Amino acid sequence: KRLYFLSRDGYILMKIAENMEHDGIELRYLFLSRRSLYLPYLCGGGEKEYLEIVDRHTLLRRSVNHMLWQLQIDRKSLKNKYDIEFDYGVFTNLTRDHIGEFEHNDMDDYVSSKAKLFKQCKVGIFNKDSLYYDKMVENSRCKVYTYGYCKDAMLRVCKLDLYNDDNILGINMMLEGDINDSFKVSVPGKFSSYNAMCAIMISSILGIDISYIKNVLSKFSVIGRCEAINIYDKGILYIDYAHNGDS
Repeated sequence: KRLYFLSRDGYILMKIAENMEHDGIELRYLFLSRRSLYLPYLCGGGEKEYLEIVDRHTLLRRSVNHMLWQLQIDRKSLKNKYDIEFDYGVFTNLTRDHIGEFEHNDMDDYVSSKAKLFKQCKVGIFNKDSLYYDKMVENSRCKVYTYGYCKDAMLRVCKLDLYNDDNILGINMMLEGDINDSFKVSVPGKFSSYNAMCAIMISSILGIDISYIKNVLSKFSVIGRCEAINIYDKGILYIDYAHNGDS
C-alpha cells in the first residue's frame, strides 16, 4: 500500500505520518500542482465530480456585490458585524504573480486590496525598498516598522556576503538600526536577506531572544527553494521552483 502526499501542504502531513505507526504503508511525496489532478479526478467520475470543480470556479467568477445581494446584506453591514483587527500585518513585495482571471484584474486592484490590510492591524512591518511602499502606508492606521537596504529604513543591511560551507550556499549579513548584529542565513540570494530581515523584525517585536533567532536562521530550509541535494560523489544539485516566473 502507498499513501501519497501532494506538494506543498502535504509535506508537513507526511512528516507527521512518518512519526506515526504506518506498518505496510509506503509514504511518498509528489512534486506537482493540485490543479493538474483535475483530469484524473474526473476520469471514471460522473456529473457530481464535474460540478464540484466547475461550481468552485463559477463562484470565483461572480462579483462580490452580486454575492452580497443574494445574501441580502451590504458591505457596510458585513464590515460592522465581522470586521477583524489583526495584531500584525506584513508587506514584503508585490509583483504580477497574482494578476489573472481568478485573482486581481490589474496591479492597481492588487495594490489597493493589499493596502486595506494595514487599516485593520495594530502593527505593520514594511519593506521600504518596494516601489509600492508609499501606497501601502498612505492610508494605514497601524504603527509602522520598516526594513530594507535604504538608509532611512528602521532595520537595514549594511553588509551582505555569500558563503559556501561544504558546498552549501548561504548568506552572512550585518544589520544596523533597530538591531545591530550579524546573522547567518542558510538560504542564498538577496531575496533571502529581505525575508530574513522581515522575520528578524517581527520576532524582535514579539520579544524573541536574538540568539534564538540567529540559531534558527542559520539552520532552516524550505523544500524546493534553493534546496541543496547531495548527489553522492557527483556534486550538489539545487532545486528552486515556484508557480510562475515572478516567484
